[in-house]
Amino acid sequence: MSDIEFRLKYVSGELKKNKSVGEYSDHWTISFTDSLLDQVSRGRDLSASQLYYFESIEADYGHKAKEDRKMWEENYNEVKRDIVFKVASYYKTTTYFPYLVNKVLSNPDTFIVPEKRWSKFCENKWAKKVLAQYEQEDLFKKGDVAQIRSKNRIGKANGVRTVNLRDKSCVILEANCKPITESFKGSKVYKILIFGIPKPVFAFESDLKRARIKK
Repeated sequence: MSDIEFRLKYVSGELKKNKSVGEYSDHWTISFTDSLLDQVSRGRDLSASQLYYFESIEADYGHKAKEDRKMWEENYNEVKRDIVFKVASYYKTTTYFPYLVNKVLSNPDTFIVPEKRWSKFCENKWAKKVLAQYEQEDLFKKGDVAQIRSKNRIGKANGVRTVNLRDKSCVILEANCKPITESFKGSKVYKILIFGIPKPVFAFESDLKRARIKK
């Protein structure tokens, strides 16, 4: 067996193995690698462009890549799982990264985001904005009295249209009670009870302000 045939067989096996355990391996890449393997096994050499594209695939699925993946998996700790779950919860309301979002939210304790996709998934400017908000101290705590701003997104926070709630007072029942699903500043979610309304509702942090104390 020639060196290139050995390499093609190895990469083809890794592609199929990764796909079988749920890691992203597209059909075109698998088919392309298998076609090259078939070509070589028939005694035909690869063209310069075929070799170029295969080596770009091999960079992700060859021996060195396998060793790097093993190290990544061994160091994939609870901190990374927490980060990726928060980011996936944000992306769930968008059209981005549907495959990874489904895998992370369906298997939060077992699925490992591949290192080659971590940066695009967790370190883009939108993900950073979301994660930064988790690090900020809550502006309100349980039991605080607040007022609803004139411009608010309480309807969006609850998925329904709301009546005019401008300057209505409320009490905070729970702070940061749901995953952040918006990247705008002040998008932590609070459960509140508006005075005069018996049922609790959700509000974004940016919807609330400190209650004015009448003297």
